[in-house]
Parts: sequence; structure tokens; C-alpha cells
Amino acid sequence: MLHKAITTALVASLPLFATAQPDYIDPEALGAVGYTKYWQLALPLRADQQLSNDAYLVDDQLYFSTRDGMVFAVHADTGALRWVREVSRPGYGLRRPCHVGKDVVFVTPTTMLKLDRIYGEPKAVADFGFACSTGVATDGSRLFVGSINHRFYAFDAEHLFELWKASSGAPIESTPVVSGPRLYVASSDRSISSMTAANKRLRWQAVVAGPITADLVRNDSGVFVASRDNSLYLYDYVHGEVRWQARLSGALREPPVLGAELAFQYCADDGVAAIEIDVAREDRRIRWKYPSGRATLTHDAKHALILTHSRSIDAVSLQDGKFLRAIPARGFGIAVPSALNAAMIVAHPDGRIFCARPRGAALPTAAQVREAALPGSTTPLPEAPRSGIAAAAAAAALDAALNTSTAGPPAGGKSKVSRDFGTGRSPATAPRGGGSAPPATGPAGTPSGAADPPMPADSPDSPSDPDDDSDDDAADPDER
Repeated sequence: MLHKAITTALVASLPLFATAQPDYIDPEALGAVGYTKYWQLALPLRADQQLSNDAYLVDDQLYFSTRDGMVFAVHADTGALRWVREVSRPGYGLRRPCHVGKDVVFVTPTTMLKLDRIYGEPKAVADFGFACSTGVATDGSRLFVGSINHRFYAFDAEHLFELWKASSGAPIESTPVVSGPRLYVASSDRSISSMTAANKRLRWQAVVAGPITADLVRNDSGVFVASRDNSLYLYDYVHGEVRWQARLSGALREPPVLGAELAFQYCADDGVAAIEIDVAREDRRIRWKYPSGRATLTHDAKHALILTHSRSIDAVSLQDGKFLRAIPARGFGIAVPSALNAAMIVAHPDGRIFCARPRGAALPTAAQVREAALPGSTTPLPEAPRSGIAAAAAAAALDAALNTSTAGPPAGGKSKVSRDFGTGRSPATAPRGGGSAPPATGPAGTPSGAADPPMPADSPDSPSDPDDDSDDDAADPDER
């Protein structure tokens, strides 16, 4: 059975983050700024595999992708490797996934795939009839994506069939965000729209001076919009008013990393800029800039840890951005920002992952690691390896498990409902008797048709009339 085989391989990989291994990052340099190793892990990559730069922290789980489309799921609190599965194809890259209930949803340009987030087992798959060009967002019952065909779509989160679609004036490359009953979507036509997630009722729309291709992000202050007009905007949730605008020296192509008081925005011309989130602050919105910075990893009360272009981790003063200490990164150039929980997470293309936290944080126990990797299991953890032989053995076991999966029927099966909705169509129009579960380690999907033609502005799948109050999902908490 595939799941059992992969579980055996993952158990074999557990010792790779044991304390017997030499630290990947210099402990003295970390200690000088008050941090210490929390856990480290060597993913069991094949000899011909490398990690890509597409790595994400979603809730308590990390997702690392390889250049050939494999995804490794790692528990962020313990460093336990939970599962590995082929999700995408070489050259596609990996957009940000989302969690819905106990599942994780991934999208590729052609496919939406839902897996059990703990075990990686397939739940449902849908082939898009369009080219998806964003990550996926959810409100718990619906999934939202954008497309290069000037449209954005809502899908049922359980069965992955299409619920509604609406038009935009240009391709959508920015992953949307959800806050309560509202969906926020940005487009390359310079617009950002707020609508009711249940029925696409338009609430407000605003326009900036340049295309928006960076993912939207949000916190309690509002929606952050990074635009190619060189500005980061903070929009009010309810009325769409600009709460502030911070202008930098070049186009913004990535979303900010949000901390407690600062938004850390990367700009190719400025490096990393620390921008005050506090709406009342008007005298100096940009607190400081760090020209050599490439990505903000995390911060605490005194320091910001920034990965630089030269692959060093620089500790800078959170107050004024002055350089304090360099921590040699030793090739760990894949950043996983985690600003709100003071966790520094970096990865190396060879599959090594390192997590540090402020000194004094309680380290995960062996029992916690075992429970995170194999919930409910009583399997004892193996002894720590004395050499790199265990790593090779784990990789070989995993490779054998994955190769085994190509023979015989797909693991997991597919329900009648998900067969009906496998193409994203309703049960009434879906062909009967077709469909199959996604192969356990096979490609996530193939194109199922050309993108829809351009849509006139008065099309029935345009955002709904803002004066129509029917079918709102719930009262907006911001308007109570």
C-alpha cells in the first residue's frame, strides 16, 4: 500500500533533524543575536532533485517544492516530515496553497488538487477549463482563483465544482484574500475590488496607478496592495478608502511580509523597506531601508533578520535598520517568512531546512515529533544516525515507494461526487462514469480546454449589482 510505504520512508527520515547532526547554521552567530536552533531537517531528495524557491508557511505547516513538481509537507512546530507527493509539473512552479478544514488545496495552471493536509492522501481533483494564474484563497466553504483570461472564479471547497465567475479588465496574477464574508481581488488592470464571497456582489472598487501582480495580504488594519506603480497601499476593508500610501523607488512585484508594527516590503531598487503600519503615523511612513536585503525572515522586539542578496542572514536593528551582525547562511538562500512568531526558517536547494527561534523557546520533544509525523502512531523514533548513510537510505526508501506507486490502481480512489465534478462542471452536465483519483505521485493534471473568450462588461458573470442585497452570506462584522 502506497501510504504505508511512504510512511515507512518518512519514519526513516526522522533522524535527519536529530541533535546529533552538526548545526547547519553557526550556533555562535545565532546566539549573538539571541537565537538558537529549534530544529533542522534534511529532506530525502533524490540525487537529481533540488528545491525551488517556492516555499510557504500556511498555518502550522511548511510546503517545499522541488523543480520537478514534488511537494514536501513539514510540520512547522516540530520539523516532522509528514508527506511527499507530486503536485505540479516541471516548469510550473508552485503558487501559495491554502488550508480548508483538514485539507490543503494546491493549484497549477491546469488543475486544482485537494489533499489531506496531515497524510497527503488525495481527496478531490478538478481540471480547469482555463489557465489559472494565481494561488488559491478560501473562506472555509469556497475556493477562489484568478486566471489569465481576465476572470476570477469561485469553487465549492468540498467537491471542487465551479460556483460562479466574474470578469476583470486584464489578467489576474495576484492571489486574492478573504476577510469574513468579503473577497478582495486585484488585477493587472490596476483595480482592486471588494465583493461578497458568496455571490460576487460588488461592494467597492478602487484603482491605482500601476498593474497589481503581487499577492494581496491582510491583517486587522486592512488589505495591503503592492503595485508596480512603486507604491504599497493599505485599504480600508469596508469602504475601500486608502488609509495610507508608501512610495518606494521601483515597481513592487512581491507582497509585503507583515509583522506586528511593520510591513517589510522588498523592492529591487531599495532592498527591504520597513514601513509603519500604524494608520495615525504620518510624519515618516518608511522607518528604514536596507539596500542589500532580499527577504525578511522574522523579527523580535529588537532585531529583524534579513536574508541578503549575498546569501547572508543579517541581523539589523528593528528601530533604525542599522546593521548589527552577519550570520553566515552557508547557501541557505530559500526564505520562508514568519514574522509574527519569531521563527527564522531557511532552506538550501539540496533539501536541508533550518529553523531557529529566540533563546528560551521550548524545544520539541521526541514524542511531539512522532505525533506530528505519524498522528496516533506508537512507532518509536529511530536512533540518531552516525553518518550520512541514513539519509541515503531514507531517500532510497522514498524513491522506491514513489516508483511503486506507478503500478496498479491509483491510491485513495475517488468518490462518485468528485468524479462528477472532476472537470469543474456540475453533476447535471458532467459525463457519467468517467474520472479517476489523481495518481498518487502522478502529474496534477492536464489542460482540459482553451481559455474562455473575452467577456463584455455587461456579461452576466460580471460582479453583481452593488445595490442588490440578496443572498449575502452573513452580516459583515465590519459593519455591525
